[in-house]
Amino acid sequence: MQTHPMRAGWARRIGVLLAVLVPFVAACSSSSSPHHQASSSSSSVPLSTALVEALSTQWVAQADPAAGITFKLPGAATRRDHTESGIVQRVYTFPFSDQAAVSVGVADLPTADRVRPFVENYASTLEQEFKSGGVTDFSITEQHVSAYLGHPAWDMRIVYMPIAGEHISPAWFIRLVVDGLHVVVLQTVASMPSVSETFVDTCRTLQERLDQTLKFS
Repeated sequence: MQTHPMRAGWARRIGVLLAVLVPFVAACSSSSSPHHQASSSSSSVPLSTALVEALSTQWVAQADPAAGITFKLPGAATRRDHTESGIVQRVYTFPFSDQAAVSVGVADLPTADRVRPFVENYASTLEQEFKSGGVTDFSITEQHVSAYLGHPAWDMRIVYMPIAGEHISPAWFIRLVVDGLHVVVLQTVASMPSVSETFVDTCRTLQERLDQTLKFS
């Protein structure tokens, strides 16, 4: 029986970054640093436990020199590069498992007039991608516009119903921050068969911590 394209794995879903489906990089090697750091979850550690533990660990400093930013992730990141329609994109991902990850993506826009449309169309592009794969009741909640360290920022939460036959639900938070011709996309996404409010709150707290690690040079 043919596997539905949107059931082919959360690997692709948590790689939906910078408005394109970026293939998920499934493995991050654990650090040998003496500091206590989170590492990709093994099957013996419940996902909810791994996410909570990540809140109390020392996160690992990362950098994107091209954009002049630094940020932190729960462990060493895997980087994936992608170019589409003249937009150069770099995605740094730390996976907890094949059902959860935190990521920071950077999009280099070629001209200033393309920055605002990129940001404003971000959510609708995601919606089109998911609906084309069979997802229903897609909506954007908890939207608000603010400023972060003097840079325009957009926050949102993605909510949708699983497709028929798929017994998982997501907790997905996104922040976009504009810095000149660069758009930084910070994301926390995780899936469980039954997503409780406690699980959602944990993911929200992870996103807030991720957001606060972003620094501009």
